[in-house]
Amino acid sequence: MNRDVTSKRENKHSAGRQKKGTLHVETSILVLGLFVALLLCSFTPLPFKKSLEAAFFREMSFLNFL
Repeated sequence: MNRDVTSKRENKHSAGRQKKGTLHVETSILVLGLFVALLLCSFTPLPFKKSLEAAFFREMSFLNFL
């Protein structure tokens, strides 16, 4: 009986550790993606960057309209 309680407690703790691990991986991927996006934005030519900004603001104004 005592072993069952201990094993259940260990299973709960291992599940919590597993969730924290996947959250850490997801956060790392997100930060890496943002870093790559910033690098791409810094190296894009100016006319292309202006058209991207215009498209972004058009999209944002459309979303504000909703």
